Parts: sequence; C-alpha cells; structure tokens
Amino acid sequence: MYKLEFTLKQHTPIIHFQTNSQFATIRPTEFKTKLDKFLIGQWTGCYGLKETRLKELFEKPKYHQYVKQGYDFKIDNNGNVTAPTAPTLDYQIKITVLSTDNDGINGKILQKDKIEKDFKLFFGNLGDGNPDKKILNFHSDIQILIKSVNVKLIDEIKNVMCDFLFHTNFGTRQNKGFGSFYLHYSIHETLINKDWINRYPAYKFSVDVSGRSELEAQKTVFSHIDFLYRTMRSGINRKTTNRSGPSLYYIKPTIWHYLKGKYFQWDKKTIKNQFYMVQTDNQITRYIANNGSPVGYLQTIIKKYLWRDLLGFSSTQNWKYYPNDRGEDIHSRKISPDRLKRYTSPITFKPLRKDKDTFIVFILLDQQIAKDAKNDNHNTANFPSSEIFNKNVQLMINGDGTSIFNIPFPSSFDYFEFLRESFRLTYAQLKIKGKNENDDLKIIKHIFDQLNYQNPYSMP
Repeated sequence: MYKLEFTLKQHTPIIHFQTNSQFATIRPTEFKTKLDKFLIGQWTGCYGLKETRLKELFEKPKYHQYVKQGYDFKIDNNGNVTAPTAPTLDYQIKITVLSTDNDGINGKILQKDKIEKDFKLFFGNLGDGNPDKKILNFHSDIQILIKSVNVKLIDEIKNVMCDFLFHTNFGTRQNKGFGSFYLHYSIHETLINKDWINRYPAYKFSVDVSGRSELEAQKTVFSHIDFLYRTMRSGINRKTTNRSGPSLYYIKPTIWHYLKGKYFQWDKKTIKNQFYMVQTDNQITRYIANNGSPVGYLQTIIKKYLWRDLLGFSSTQNWKYYPNDRGEDIHSRKISPDRLKRYTSPITFKPLRKDKDTFIVFILLDQQIAKDAKNDNHNTANFPSSEIFNKNVQLMINGDGTSIFNIPFPSSFDYFEFLRESFRLTYAQLKIKGKNENDDLKIIKHIFDQLNYQNPYSMP
C-alpha cells in the first residue's frame, strides 16, 4: 500500500451540516468525488457533462488501470456510455483535523442570527423550525492521507493536487468562497508553485484585513465577495429605512450593462411588464427616447430571455413591486419540463490568504468554459449547466398558480466576454445613484479599481 500525505491550511470557514461538532471539516466522500472528477478531467480534457467525460475516459484505456475494479462502463449499441454513476478511482482517503486554533470562530458564530448577519452569502439555515441546520467551522490545519495499491495513481494525485485545490472549495456555498483550503505553504513549499498561481489567467482582487481578528478578517473578505457578486448579478438597491423608502444608493448589475450593449432586454423589465403592465407602460414612456436603454427595446424585441439566473439559479426569487399596484411579489418559480430546481453559478470565488494582512480573491470560471476559451471556442455546449439553455422557466405570483408566465433561458452565453465587459466598467460607469459615499461604496470602488486594469484572458 502506497501513501501520500498533505497538510492543508484552511483559508475560509466551511459551511457544514454537522451542527453538533466543532471538529467537522471536509467530508472524505466530497473530497474524493471532486478529486476523481478532476483527475478524469485532466486525463480526458473534459470537465463538463458526465456523459461526455465518461465516453472520453472509455476511449482512453491507458487510464482504466486507475478505476476501481468492478466498474462497468455500460456501453449501448450506439457507443454511448450509459453508466448511472461516475467511476470511482482506486484509492482511499482519510481526513483529520490537526489544529482548532481559530480565534474562537466556531464558538462565536454558531447562532443562526449571527451567522446570517455577519455572512450575507450564507443561507444554509433557511426553513422554519430548523434554526441550526448548518454551521460555519474553521480549523487552522487538516491532514489528508491517501492510500492506494497503485503507485502510478499516487503519482498522478501528487501531480495535480496544487491545481485541484486551487480550483476547488468545499461544503455549502463553495462557489461563493466558503470552504477554501490550500496546501500549507511552510510544509509543502517544494510542491507549491507560487509563480503559477500569480500568473494564472483569472481576475483577482486583494482585501486588506490588517489589524483584524480571524473572525473580523473573514467577515471583511465575504463582505467584499458579497458586494461584487450582487453588483454582477442583481444590482444593489440599498434603502435608507424600509423597502418602500428612498434609496441610499442604487447600482445597476454588470450583466444589465452587458446586455444593454448587445440590445437584449433585461429580464426584470420583461417580467414586470408581464405582471404589472400599467406600471411598466408608464416607465417605458419615460425611457423610450433613451437610446441604448434595454427598456426602450421592449416593443420591438420578439424573443425575451431569462438572463441573471445564468449566474446561478434557485427556485424562488423576490422582485420589488411598484407602488400603488396590487402589492404582490413575484417570488415562486419552477423550471420545466425537466424540473431542474437550481444549479450553481459557473463563477467561483477562491479566497487565499497571502499573509496575515492580505487576502487575494480569485474569480474563476468553470474549468470546461476555461478550456473551451483556450481553444477559441467560447460556446457553452459542454458546460455542466448547458442543460438549462433553451429551457423554459415558469414564474407565478406568490405560488398561487393563477398568474403564470413562461420565459426561456437563451441558447448560449459567453461568460468570458461577460467578465471582460463587466470588469471594464469603471466605478463611475456603474450608474450609481446616491450622493454620499459610504463604506459599502468604498468596497465596490476598491474592487473595480483593481479589476479595471486586468486582462487575464488576453481578449481584445
């Protein structure tokens, strides 16, 4: 039996379901499933749809030696792989917490109200009667022990571990930066290629956490990620007092700006026009002369799409209603005909602590998208969530089933171009309404001031 040991440094808390254990960390089953998929992706060049990945692996018999004995690819008469599950690679894994020196994070943020107050991106405790469904855990160091009878497989794992951990977070809400681990710098210095990390083609921004406790540092990092993600996907409408009061500041989402440049209508206008025709007609009249405003194209665009959910789809959504209308929110929706409930965003935030004073947050695209882009193929045909494209979403008011509207996803989406155009926007171009600068806007300005000067994909 051959062994391989790694010591991982935890960079951000993990959201875990074991609410009765402050020692809960990465589950071995999750780690192995993700590592198996990553290795197979490396061997086949396919990180996308499972069926395609399995077919590519089947056609490369040199790698079959690494698959656990007894796996059946189940090939049909048309040469398609029909196996219901992905292959399991022939190694075992054990994970042990080495240090719980976490500046009191585990003990201080177990309460539901405190977790949601300090970490806006966390919603693992949604649902009545389940206040402690998930918690945050943070440990300084954990040990990964991998065993296999195949020494070549051990070598394969060793060769990809840096790359794997750079692209992977663990636990719930992992694509928003929770559960970020990496090889311990001082222990695995010979394995870690810092130049490779610094040169990796990805947008990134720094977060200053100097003088802060571990808890306050983590809250600062996730507040930055939260503001950037909302600025990209939904925009921010910060009220002074209550939901119907005046705005302290208002930011249009970068995806709105991106669609504006392509003469596509923002889905919020499409949806509001469907359910609140009179109110949106008044708005259209005010903006119809505004060349380039998506609302101005409402009466000329034949096909309208659901856009912002391309950055992450969930089964419920709240839309702010207009004053003096029937006073209801459009908040319940389901996708048909395949009943997809949700999918995670293809954009992942990877926070890594550079030193005691600084975090670097990398903005990573799904690996299949990144691979296709390197080959000058920006389509999303093999992207894991390509199953959503062209599918219809049913929207209804308050789930009563009486007011239903079907709206489709587009047939494709260029995520690389979207990121490029988003981060070319300056702070001034975000169309921020509101006169007074505050801490929120300073965070957004700090991030975009850094992203404006980057072009990691060397796109024109």
